[in-house]
Amino acid sequence: RGLGLGSPLIGEMPASSDVARAGGAAAAGFAPGILAPAEVLVIGPGAGSQTAAGNRLEAALRRQPGVATVVGPAALPASVPSPNPMVARDGRAIRFALVYDTDPLNATAIGQVRMLAARLPALGRAAGLRGVRYEVGGQTALTSDAITSTASDLWRVGLAILLVTLLLLMVFLRALLAPVYLLAASVLAVLATLGLTVVICDAVLGSPDLVYFVPFAAGVLLVSLGSDYNVFVVGRIWEEARALPTQDAVAVAAPRASRAITTAGVALAASFGLLALIPLEQFRQLAIIMAVGVMLDSVVVRSFLVPALVALTGRFGMWPGHQRVRVAARRPSELSDASR
Repeated sequence: RGLGLGSPLIGEMPASSDVARAGGAAAAGFAPGILAPAEVLVIGPGAGSQTAAGNRLEAALRRQPGVATVVGPAALPASVPSPNPMVARDGRAIRFALVYDTDPLNATAIGQVRMLAARLPALGRAAGLRGVRYEVGGQTALTSDAITSTASDLWRVGLAILLVTLLLLMVFLRALLAPVYLLAASVLAVLATLGLTVVICDAVLGSPDLVYFVPFAAGVLLVSLGSDYNVFVVGRIWEEARALPTQDAVAVAAPRASRAITTAGVALAASFGLLALIPLEQFRQLAIIMAVGVMLDSVVVRSFLVPALVALTGRFGMWPGHQRVRVAARRPSELSDASR
């Protein structure tokens, strides 16, 4: 629930870069949002002539959450030559520039601009503006729209990937129930990974916000990797289940498969961790989320959760591709020898 999506371009840069130093100086001298103010447009016939109502709206905008200052028609000194540059020449629009007190492209500012866009009609009516409409522009609004569009498209892509993965698992495993709970375990692992990543990024990198494309890209990769591990673990267990009761087959096959998967997971997590050497925030976040996700998947999910689910569902989870086989359970000593 603490996951925030943004695209803090300057925050992604190394602290020693000229861009980051200039951004820090601007934030210290003015406010962080000075680099990309949000723009509120009041558009309509005679909007520029509603001076008193426009001034009341400007005062209301100053009181909105996160707003450090507002530059509008009333904020400019009398020495500014006429016509007022914040009023359209034909008088059909008024412009307000809102400077926020945080990075204008992080999740906080994006959320504040979205809230402002929803409140604008009510604020305008309270100020007395009539016959106008409202639009919000600027880099913050642009980034917000980009995140919304990307998230919408990627959710559809993600659902398609889950459906394809489910069908492939059903084909390879020749079962109906097992692919469902195996895919559910993979999705649960991705959600847990996102939660851990937020905690780690907040503690190590100083911010819980993620560059908006990182969790989507990592989620697709982790589900795909988890599906590979699923086929490997379950395949080994079901192979043993041809001659053993399901729980005995888990006791024999799961330790062998888990050792191989854990070894592969550690190597893969270390490889992804090397992305943190690139001095850009999105690569560091991707390194953290992939390293955490692979280790969580290989050490916890495939070594404990999946074998437990297979043992709980028994041969019912293998239906219909695996016939029910009744065999006598081995003695504990025989299972121990087989496991070794």
